Amino acid sequence: MNRRGVRDDILIAAEELILGNGVQAATTRAIAKAAGCAEGSIYRHFPGKNALVVEVINASFPDFAEALTDLQRRVGKGSVQANLRTVAVQALGFYRAILPIASSILSDAGLLKEHRTSLKTADAGPVRAPAEVAAYLRREQALGRISAGASPDDCARMLLGTLFSQAFLEELSGHPRGEPDADVDLVAGVMATLWRALRPADEMLATA
Repeated sequence: MNRRGVRDDILIAAEELILGNGVQAATTRAIAKAAGCAEGSIYRHFPGKNALVVEVINASFPDFAEALTDLQRRVGKGSVQANLRTVAVQALGFYRAILPIASSILSDAGLLKEHRTSLKTADAGPVRAPAEVAAYLRREQALGRISAGASPDDCARMLLGTLFSQAFLEELSGHPRGEPDADVDLVAGVMATLWRALRPADEMLATA
């Protein structure tokens, strides 16, 4: 039986405080108290609070990171549409989950500066997702599975940017996210539009 260690207790406590009350409320003192450890224990396991925030994001929402990693293994396999759809579904859930955290960080100039430094040190952050999707599209393009004239970088930004925008509008307006079928329709619509730019020439000729 695996026993949970102090590091895990800190991560769990930080996640609960951040998601429940925002990043500013999750001080190292509050995290330590919730985790049942000394405040100094946090710094034995993490370089600082912002590194802890990054770790909370990565540990709490692993499905999106796994989907991005798996995307590279899917080059030349299955359909490009299905591969992108899997990432899109996970991206929408991820963006919805992290927006409260991101909003707290963006509202504090000092915290934002520290967070950017922490992201650079950890080689992580929001630029990873479009870079991974663009890399996947380049490899599919080399195989002739998408249009040679499509821009992988622009298509990756269009896909993920649309989903982030949806999550942002929901958070800002307070609108409920709707039924699961609504998400299916949303992703399907985005993919159908994007595929018009991505589909290879032979498919266009076949449907002409």
